[in-house]
Amino acid sequence: MASESEFYEKIGRVTELAQYLEFDLGHIILMTKAIEKKFYEAPEKNAEAYIKLRDGIDKGTLGQTLSRVKDILSISEDIEEVISEALKARNRFTHHIFREYGLEIHSTSGRSEMLKDVEKLRLTMQKAYDFSSSISDQLVEKHLRLVKKYS
Repeated sequence: MASESEFYEKIGRVTELAQYLEFDLGHIILMTKAIEKKFYEAPEKNAEAYIKLRDGIDKGTLGQTLSRVKDILSISEDIEEVISEALKARNRFTHHIFREYGLEIHSTSGRSEMLKDVEKLRLTMQKAYDFSSSISDQLVEKHLRLVKKYS
């Protein structure tokens, strides 16, 4: 049985994961485009273009971001399914889960049931995050090496 504090801690951790997933997918786009456009050759000169690119990514929905990532990367159908399922899980978690459970969260048994559901959503998002964070980290490292090389 989940206490209120345990319940909200878990919800907070899943919210954090959802945001990190979105952040890393955006980084994949940002770093790929920055490398393609060779922003690393003159980082100071390209700072404004870099910010404009980042702002454009940040304004998009997660669905739009995922679509762009799919266009950028050659990913297998398995990974594409993992990402698509993560989008569904994130959207349900972010936009519907509290509405679905309603007043049940005010009881210990209701919170426990909701947390079981939330854990399934978290596992789905975690798979996509594990994929995206690895690629994001590699692209950031590549970009930083190129900045260092051209500085």
